[in-house]
Amino acid sequence: KKGDDDLKELSSGKQVLAHHIIQSFSPDDNLTPEQVHEIGRQTMLELTGGNYEFVIATHTDKDHLHNHIILNTTNTSTLKKFRWEKKTLKNLRAISDKHAARYGAKIIEPTMKNSYTKYSAWRRQNNYRFEIKERLDFLLKQALSLEDFKHKAAALDLQIDFSGKFVKYKLLDQPQQRNVRD
Repeated sequence: KKGDDDLKELSSGKQVLAHHIIQSFSPDDNLTPEQVHEIGRQTMLELTGGNYEFVIATHTDKDHLHNHIILNTTNTSTLKKFRWEKKTLKNLRAISDKHAARYGAKIIEPTMKNSYTKYSAWRRQNNYRFEIKERLDFLLKQALSLEDFKHKAAALDLQIDFSGKFVKYKLLDQPQQRNVRD
């Protein structure tokens, strides 16, 4: 029998029945499909303690071998659920890396995909607002009238469009494609 909580999960459709895990290997590893499959099997046995069922499909259709692993979330002996927590992915990677290293596979060090430093560097390169603001600050200090402002803006390669509801700016000496509005 299932408790009330499990029945609520079943009726709401929010119950997690399985997890899909993809385990990829570099083409430079020179592993056979059998070795890749065995790495996946050992990884899952260690992660689950052998108490959860799983299916492994080793794909050879791409230039890199990879496993698709479907993990059943119901324990075969206690019928308790496998809880995917914050540390589970880190543990899975550590176990996978350990078994892959035994076969001589390259271990990829995890990096922060969206680190603030990388994002800031990208934004400085691809966002022209900062440069436009610098030029506008200079113009506001130097211009004596609106006509003088427009003339000096053209000399600084700053196109200013006053025609619409908002003032629009574009740097002519940069590869800026779209106008930036005020």
